[in-house]
Amino acid sequence: MKKAVIGVWGKHRVNTTREIQAKAAVMSVLLLSGLLALATSLPANANTKLNASANAKASAKTNAQSKAQANNQAKNQAKSERITPDCKSLNIMLMSLPNTMAINANWQAVGSNGKQAKTISMGDLIKNSAPDFSINCPSFNANYDGKTLTMKADSYQSIIDHLYKQLNRGIDLYNYRWYEDPNVKNEFQVNKYSFDLESLTVTDGYIKLPENAKLGAQQSYIPESAAISYKVNGGELKPLLQNRKIMAYHEAFKKAKSIDIYHKNPNMGSKGFGIQRIFIDKENGILEIYKSYNFPTNNS
Repeated sequence: MKKAVIGVWGKHRVNTTREIQAKAAVMSVLLLSGLLALATSLPANANTKLNASANAKASAKTNAQSKAQANNQAKNQAKSERITPDCKSLNIMLMSLPNTMAINANWQAVGSNGKQAKTISMGDLIKNSAPDFSINCPSFNANYDGKTLTMKADSYQSIIDHLYKQLNRGIDLYNYRWYEDPNVKNEFQVNKYSFDLESLTVTDGYIKLPENAKLGAQQSYIPESAAISYKVNGGELKPLLQNRKIMAYHEAFKKAKSIDIYHKNPNMGSKGFGIQRIFIDKENGILEIYKSYNFPTNNS
């Protein structure tokens, strides 16, 4: 009987062990499946996060590119606005500043409200911008590279009409500003002489200097070595200012088709500034102004 009992008990033990093993196998499969599922889900989540991060970066980059493109479009639009002037109101300003000659182009443009006008400017007076400009109107062109201004029109008078006029349409051949009391600097004094582009005369800035006459005490600041020479119609080089004397020139200028004026003053650079060449072609409507130019000799 004991043996039978033991046999039965043993049989039940065997069955129980197999059952446990089967259950264990099932659990192992389930556990393995769970681990595999977990292992599979983790990279997916990581990829999702990576994709989200990449998408965010791409979106930010796209936004930045869009903003940059918008800014460039705005700049191009502004640039287009500046170089497409209102030709009727356009004026070219030749202005002496404390230390330099400023050349500027100005015109009126309609404001954003469609009524109020605003002034558009290009040239030396515009801060943080290159001074050069190129302006094209139907009957007037102006090009400036920071050193030389060239204007072309249907006639020389049309060029004159586009020059800004204060007291006259002159340009300073020489200009030096100084203070009687450098420590106070309340009011400055000006030593200058100019060329009136409309009347074609050399002036003290306001009044024509007499021809065939020595410079007076009021022009004592002009040294003996300062000189103005000219060519009429491409001819020989002649003196206009020499050894502090103004020669006769005005009649020749009135009759001339073209006038080439050259100027030098040893004080320019250290005490003052000025213009070194002016070329006028009345017949073809051309005016050229040079801030810097080598003074010619009789052989050049």
